[in-house]
Amino acid sequence: MTSTHRLVALALTALLALPSAASAQNRAVLEAELERLRVALGIPQMSAAVAESGTIVWIRHFGSPARRGDVIRYPIASLTKPFTAALAFRLADEQKLSLDVPEVAADTHVSLRRLLSHTSAGGASSRFVYSSDLFNRLQAPMERAAGVRFAQALAATVLRPAGLRHTESSPTLSPSTGLISTVEDVARFAAALEGGTVVSRAGLTQMFQPARDEGNRPLPYAHGWFVQQIGGQQVRWHFGQDAQAASLLVSLPGRRLTLVVLARSDRLSRPFWLQFGDLRWSPAAMTFLTQWAKLRADLPEARAMMTDALVALATDQRARASALAARAAALAPALVNAPDLTLLAAFARSGDRTVRDMGRVIARRVLAADPAHPRALVDLAVLNLQDGQAGEAKKLLQRTLDERQATPEIEALARQLLKEISNPPNGDRLKPLTDHRGSFPASPARSTTSPPPARPPR
Repeated sequence: MTSTHRLVALALTALLALPSAASAQNRAVLEAELERLRVALGIPQMSAAVAESGTIVWIRHFGSPARRGDVIRYPIASLTKPFTAALAFRLADEQKLSLDVPEVAADTHVSLRRLLSHTSAGGASSRFVYSSDLFNRLQAPMERAAGVRFAQALAATVLRPAGLRHTESSPTLSPSTGLISTVEDVARFAAALEGGTVVSRAGLTQMFQPARDEGNRPLPYAHGWFVQQIGGQQVRWHFGQDAQAASLLVSLPGRRLTLVVLARSDRLSRPFWLQFGDLRWSPAAMTFLTQWAKLRADLPEARAMMTDALVALATDQRARASALAARAAALAPALVNAPDLTLLAAFARSGDRTVRDMGRVIARRVLAADPAHPRALVDLAVLNLQDGQAGEAKKLLQRTLDERQATPEIEALARQLLKEISNPPNGDRLKPLTDHRGSFPASPARSTTSPPPARPPR
């Protein structure tokens, strides 16, 4: 071999080695951020995996030792919804189920397609309002179409064809929640779905088509999946949370990249209010998208700072949350001058007046765009209660009920708040009130002298 050939061979070897080096760095950054987040939020156990082209290339278990070959299952809560959507579209493929005929038997006069897209709460309105209660109305028509109970249909039509060996139904399985799974199986499900194993290509096109509002603008939810544009790429995703567990599935179909994170705590999801459809508030997701997938995020520094403020709010670090939120708002005023339901919900429940004032500005933006938005009305009422304005809160809550456009969950919260206004639990002072699907958890024990580990750069 001549010296020229040697140089060419060395150059080719170096080029071939670059992806591995970059991949190792990606893995290290993702692992560090997930551990930082787990510690900061007091999550006892968490597992994560990344798949490329359907193959798992990285997997880690955090918070407790795991031996090779261990099967670590987690309740995946509302991450059950994409599985339900797969069953619905498979039944539609087989012409056993119509997604567009209004279903009176489902206790509603809207189509199953609207139940699947969370646009059924407002009757004629096509407003997106996330509701597990309404999503569960899919069960009866799907069971009639399949001819068997929901759990049997899901296992035979989705779980087994996708090759999921460690996924099972809990006794409380419903279309919204109740599957128990592993990070490996959730990644396999995403790959099988994308590969056309479960639903036809035509069905997949419909499933991932975002619903639209009255102005023909795309909504953040398609059918069983959130769909969002981030950094010029379509991102398909879903989350789950219940009292003891949380889950996250993020898929980049254009890159065939998938992230799965499962946790034995609700704190992976709850502080970031993902039910409003903005994945950019999830630090786990954004680290994956910016560091591994190399997508460009908007306002990255300010958004990361505001995300840390959400973590501080969730862990009752009032002064830190206020300082971070103020710095983020100064760095990027657009963050707090937009109709952002995530920040409104979080700020309305803050114990800090400065943060709540930011929430009041956001509430005005939301209600200027949609004066009857039920969630915004309730969250503004919560904010008013925090500020001692019970009369104003009562008007907003009654308006929420009178508009008749709220989900069952929001109606229940509005009625609960009205009841507590009339009969305050602490005598003359109302406690900060939240609903169980969107409140902050009890703060985990943590040192007052040791801040959370530093965030890796994005």
